[in-house]
Amino acid sequence: MEKTILPLTSGIIVKDGTRVYDNLNNDKAQCCAHIISYLKGSYELSDFKHVAPNKLIDLLRTINNHRNNFKKKY
Repeated sequence: MEKTILPLTSGIIVKDGTRVYDNLNNDKAQCCAHIISYLKGSYELSDFKHVAPNKLIDLLRTINNHRNNFKKKY
């Protein structure tokens, strides 16, 4: 990892759930596609079928749609 450009990165690294990047001294964010995947799994593997994971998936997709529409305008 030391021989890559990542240690020189000053921005936010968007990553999956792996811990490969955790030792770097910059901010990290979780990829929304991975969060949605985790939420789907928590719903599908649950015996109780709570509505919260699906509501959060809908919220993340709505936010992404608004972001994409904003990018098209500007």
